[in-house]
This record gives sequence, structure tokens and C-alpha cells, in this order.
Amino acid sequence: MPSHGARRIVQVTSRSDGQIDLRVELLCGCTVDLVTAADRVLYTEDGLTLAVGKFPCPSGHPVVRPGAAKP
Repeated sequence: MPSHGARRIVQVTSRSDGQIDLRVELLCGCTVDLVTAADRVLYTEDGLTLAVGKFPCPSGHPVVRPGAAKP
């Protein structure tokens, strides 16, 4: 299953067990819901929220460099 970076964070919800529920839109366009460690979401001083890492595409889309021509 190919792993993609997140294009945008749709939703972040804290859990009582120290993890978070995370919904992200992947670079391939798919949206995925997952549970991950709270330290994989970073908040910057200027108000941005970043998701650290790569996330599995549920549809198996191939990883393509951002800005590359579609095959």
C-alpha cells in the first residue's frame, strides 16, 4: 500500500489515551481516517497545523512527485 504525504488536515480530535483521531487529505486526493500518536501533529506559532509522516492510501494510488505530469 503506497504511503503519501498529507495535502491538508481535515480534522484533529484528541483522545483520552494520549493519541489522536486524524483525518487527512492525501497528495493523491484520497481522504483517510486514522489513529496516531499525538506528537505526529505539530502546531506552529503562526497557527499552522502540520501532520508529520507518510500515510497509507486506501485506494492504492501510486506516489507521484508533486507537480509532475500525470501518466
